[in-house]
Amino acid sequence: MEVPAGELKAAEKLVESMSRDFDPKRYRNEQADRVREVLEEKAKGHEVVGPPPSVEEHRGKVFNLMAALEASLAEAKDKAGSNGKAKHKPTAQHKRKKSA
Repeated sequence: MEVPAGELKAAEKLVESMSRDFDPKRYRNEQADRVREVLEEKAKGHEVVGPPPSVEEHRGKVFNLMAALEASLAEAKDKAGSNGKAKHKPTAQHKRKKSA
């Protein structure tokens, strides 16, 4: 693919206008800071516990939906008792007043 000379020149000028010298003092290595903090805590004899797994760490893992459904149904059946029907308290809507 050939880029027209005018577009290429404009792109070069845009990049040049946005460019500046790299100054590493303007940036901070946060990962290195966190590792340093963990090492300092361990050196003091403290137990270091990591954060809970993030969503990203779980991404791609297979979740067995059928097994979860079967477990949920079994739990509901256990709660229902031997008659196989779910136990629940009647709501005001279900209660009938005795007619006199």
